[in-house]
Amino acid sequence: MPDKVDMEKIVSLCKRRGFVFQSSEIYGGLG
Repeated sequence: MPDKVDMEKIVSLCKRRGFVFQSSEIYGGLG
């Protein structure tokens, strides 16, 4: 599992690109 910091970076990038995912969706997509 990625670190919380990595998850925050991913969420930040997703938001910049116009994509907003819930943490559960991110974990499911990467897992």
